[in-house]
Amino acid sequence: MKAFSTSTEALIAFLLITPALSVPTALTQNLETRADSTDVSAVLTGLLGTLSPFGLIFSLIPQFDNQCQRSDDDKKLISTEIGVANAIAHYAHDNLKSDLGKYYRDNFVAKSLNDIPDDAVLHQLEDLYGRAAKMVNGGDSERYKLIVTCDDSTDFCKKKYYAHMGDSKKTMNLCDKWFANEGDNYLKKTEDILGQCKGDSPQIKHLEDLWFGKAQAILHEWTHTKFVMGGSDISLDYAYQVQNSLNLASGSRKLPPGRDLDKSGKPICPDADDPSKPGFCAPELSIDNADTLAIMAGGLFFSDKDRCHRDVKTDLKAQPQALTAVVGGLLGGVIGGVVGGLVEEGQYLDLPEVGPPVDKANWGARGSHLG
Repeated sequence: MKAFSTSTEALIAFLLITPALSVPTALTQNLETRADSTDVSAVLTGLLGTLSPFGLIFSLIPQFDNQCQRSDDDKKLISTEIGVANAIAHYAHDNLKSDLGKYYRDNFVAKSLNDIPDDAVLHQLEDLYGRAAKMVNGGDSERYKLIVTCDDSTDFCKKKYYAHMGDSKKTMNLCDKWFANEGDNYLKKTEDILGQCKGDSPQIKHLEDLWFGKAQAILHEWTHTKFVMGGSDISLDYAYQVQNSLNLASGSRKLPPGRDLDKSGKPICPDADDPSKPGFCAPELSIDNADTLAIMAGGLFFSDKDRCHRDVKTDLKAQPQALTAVVGGLLGGVIGGVVGGLVEEGQYLDLPEVGPPVDKANWGARGSHLG
């Protein structure tokens, strides 16, 4: 029997000699190319810990069209973090009903939704994460067929965003800032998070620390697709980061000036008394908020005993409307930076392929300065 030089090659061989799995030829060709220079599956095995045999085969080999003209190390990083994002979605699907999952739902999902009988919203979220786990997994008829590009000349990248998603073209574009490993608000590699979240005095111990992760940013982008959301709409960016997501679920989130109106000039979140003016966002929008979905899934995943080995929670609490109404604009960035590590950008997010009239579907990026 041939001795395989990498675990990727071994997995290729396993897949090729197992007809029941019906592995597409294009996939095996992609894996063979990848095995020559990088061993993504071995890296992921070390990062993700124990997985079921099914998960081991499918979760560790993300299937996507990598069109990035980057170094081999950067391409390996993309595959690794996409594989982690996929594993995060798998884990959230399987563990959202746990005690920790309930903690996240109680804090990041509107009470009115959690109160719906028969755990309807829990099951809706489980289905959502299940679809996210198929973004780069499964046969041709199941997965999303994701395209990944790395064009830093886009409008979003010029505004120093990490990444943006174009659902109509099934394309996720990673900006240079996504690759950065130093500087202000850079996104951490999964291996760095795991190296800093264990022990008695970890550097990373709160949800707001975990938010700055490359894999979580990818999962955030995936929710900006109809495929993951399971309907005619994509997730939106009503709130970035932990503090604002807590506020959204409690009904105290108010969009900052510059991001509070749609292209037609109508409020994204109308005021309850005067719908012609911006007001507080309905808390029920929490399950349509991209960061809410990424925060809950990432928290569950990294809390596992094979990873950070602690329940990763937050000391932050939802702020009252009286406070958030005052800090909605630039002042919100200053105060938010003190109490929650936030900076309001006040930047209107706009996907290039979406034209007027648009009210929500033009929000599809994760910013580097976030409100």
